[in-house]
Amino acid sequence: MKLKDVKTNYIIGIGRSGTSLLMSLLGAHPNIHATPENYFSIFFSQAFQNKTCFSPHDIRLMHRFNIAFGKLQPYVAFNYVLNNESKLLKNGFKGTYHELCNEIYRSFQHTTLQNTEVSAIIDKNPSNTLFINKLLKINPEAKFVLMIRDYRANILSRKESIHLFTADVAFNSFRWNYFTMKALRLKECFPEKVLLIRYEDLVNSTDETLQSVFSFLEVETINSEDLRERERVSYLDFEQDEKLKSSDRIQKKYGDLAKPIFKNRTDKWKESLSLLEIQISESICGKTGAQVGYQMTHEISFLMLLVFKFKNVFKSLKVNLIFQKDYLFFYLPIEFKLKRFENFVEKVDVKRSTVNK
Repeated sequence: MKLKDVKTNYIIGIGRSGTSLLMSLLGAHPNIHATPENYFSIFFSQAFQNKTCFSPHDIRLMHRFNIAFGKLQPYVAFNYVLNNESKLLKNGFKGTYHELCNEIYRSFQHTTLQNTEVSAIIDKNPSNTLFINKLLKINPEAKFVLMIRDYRANILSRKESIHLFTADVAFNSFRWNYFTMKALRLKECFPEKVLLIRYEDLVNSTDETLQSVFSFLEVETINSEDLRERERVSYLDFEQDEKLKSSDRIQKKYGDLAKPIFKNRTDKWKESLSLLEIQISESICGKTGAQVGYQMTHEISFLMLLVFKFKNVFKSLKVNLIFQKDYLFFYLPIEFKLKRFENFVEKVDVKRSTVNK
């Protein structure tokens, strides 16, 4: 199949919701090319979305971004094969921006899963959730698999994880609510383009859930046990990967992927979050959560609701400010934006080196 005929679809949803698990399972399918987490397609879309001829300089800008992103978040289990000898970097590219993105996606090759008869590419990054309209502009045929996890479990996962964000319950409740409301609005506007998958269903009814995803993506159905074993084995040697030594957060992520699926963790939040933490999260996320089947466990009076929201109003504003900065960053001149990103990665790299000494 010609690369331009390969369909590119997206996994969206806030981080720590099972997006990586779904991505790795789909990546084990022989007809699906899954990619490591990276948002180059969005990063360059404002500058490149209307172009049909890309110079070697344009491609080199994208190459620089991918190199920097790989330092920030190592491409574990993938080799990034684009280099100075590649035709793409030497000759440039003629075609749409979406077609160029497909070329770049195929530059990420899994170290053990060699999928040759590819009919679909899957791009997974939580940031995609915030730029759905941009993705549809460059890829109008796109489909989105929306992963949602119980907000209380998501908050617990963030508390237990080594992450770039704070573990504060109210802050992460507002983040969950922001992401989920945005994604649900997409589903309301384009119901035929969005398949909603709950993490709990993926864990407890893996085969049935995956079959619905395969049908939605129009790829051949495959037994989930075969996929799970193929996917899990591909991460068994993650501890020997040199890329992991720079980031405890990445070590945990790929360590989790190498383990069997644990069904008993879906309700762990009930005993691991305090009563106050549950009440705070339910006061912020309860209404949105109920839309996707997550019922509140405690009655919260109107007065208590006002108190929780008043005490945490600055955290709500902080979440919105962070996302507004992301939107503004999107429109910056591309070379300036790229340099800012590279400088940020270098600062993180120095900080990690200092901590590991």
